[in-house]
Amino acid sequence: MGIPYIIPLSATSRFLATQLSTENCIPHIILPKNNLKYFLKNGSSISYNNQISSTNYFKRTHKFPSSSFQYLQNKYKVDSNNIPISIFIPSSQLNKFSVSDDNNIFIPPPNSDIFIINPYFGQIENYQQKLSKYYDNKIDSIHSKSKPRFWSLISNHLVTNGTFWDINHKGIGELKITYIPFNYIEASSNEIINSSQIIKQIFQTPTLLPIIYSYSNINLLLIEQMIIQSSISLIDHIEFLPIYQNLKNNSSLSSENEIDIYVNKRIKLKKLIYDLINESVKVLKEHPIVKHYIKLTPTYLATLSEERLFNIVLNLIYSNKVVSSISNNINPLNEIIKRKKFVKLNLKENEKLNKKNESLVDKYNNNNNNNKSEYDNIIHLRDFAKFNRHISKLGSTFGIKTPKNKLVCRLLDTQNKV
Repeated sequence: MGIPYIIPLSATSRFLATQLSTENCIPHIILPKNNLKYFLKNGSSISYNNQISSTNYFKRTHKFPSSSFQYLQNKYKVDSNNIPISIFIPSSQLNKFSVSDDNNIFIPPPNSDIFIINPYFGQIENYQQKLSKYYDNKIDSIHSKSKPRFWSLISNHLVTNGTFWDINHKGIGELKITYIPFNYIEASSNEIINSSQIIKQIFQTPTLLPIIYSYSNINLLLIEQMIIQSSISLIDHIEFLPIYQNLKNNSSLSSENEIDIYVNKRIKLKKLIYDLINESVKVLKEHPIVKHYIKLTPTYLATLSEERLFNIVLNLIYSNKVVSSISNNINPLNEIIKRKKFVKLNLKENEKLNKKNESLVDKYNNNNNNNKSEYDNIIHLRDFAKFNRHISKLGSTFGIKTPKNKLVCRLLDTQNKV
């Protein structure tokens, strides 16, 4: 079995690196040059902190060989080296592997296994189609028939970032594995498990709790995730917005209590949520994958029921524990309201945060571990409106207007830097 390559730019990808590391097979870390230097300063290591049980806490440190993206591009070029590889890519990094006629880009060799970690709906298929066209047009006929295999890995293990590159494993979940087929032709469970050595290794790693999901079922999960996340993205990150709240009483929230929560002085949150769901359903019903499966099973239409989705979102908002099988980091709205304060993060404050981050990184670079505590507190901003942007982009593709999703994108644009 070849050495698996892992891009450790998410807590889940680092978790996979530590679990798949054995005496006979140590994953090879791949990073952009600016990230690689910090990984090397940290001793090319990732520490796995098992915090599942307070009575059985333990820490295990793994050292990994590491290289830059450029190494991968130079070593594996389809026209010069056809050795299959296995690579694990966080969904946030998939845009780094754009397909074009540029000779410097990385094109996976034939029969390779490409694992996308925690993708959103339609993300893998978009890249898969572009790569397939590249193979059909640029690769010789022999190898064009042996295109790379694509896999979706969705983990609901509760894993958080630790110090530097370390990870904290706080709760047991499962790893949903799905083969992403060409032209909707699904593979059987036995075909999946026996398809490659790296898949066998994953299923021989009990701590991952791997389970096979069909392509149809995983899409149902991702569709629901996209609609729910896009409709609660404001609530999830409400502390970054000027929210106007008017509560009738200070009792705990429940669906019986009528609560007026305004995104601004004109827009009620509940009305906005319903409009977001309505836009998302209209857009996704035009997606080729959804169109294909709606003809085969009524489950897709049931999943896309606007009333059902709206009730799910309201239950998430009004419950004391906001629970999602997809996301573990949604803040309970009642806890946010109890703070009775807003934090307005405008553009100037965002710039100040970025300058603070840059200065802290510079300090760490100059003084190494002397500033470890300061470096731990760097604030990392990410695109909170990722799902809303994707819905808006699909809406433009299908000719459907998405004004409410675009509104959310504008409201959260100050958080659109990592």
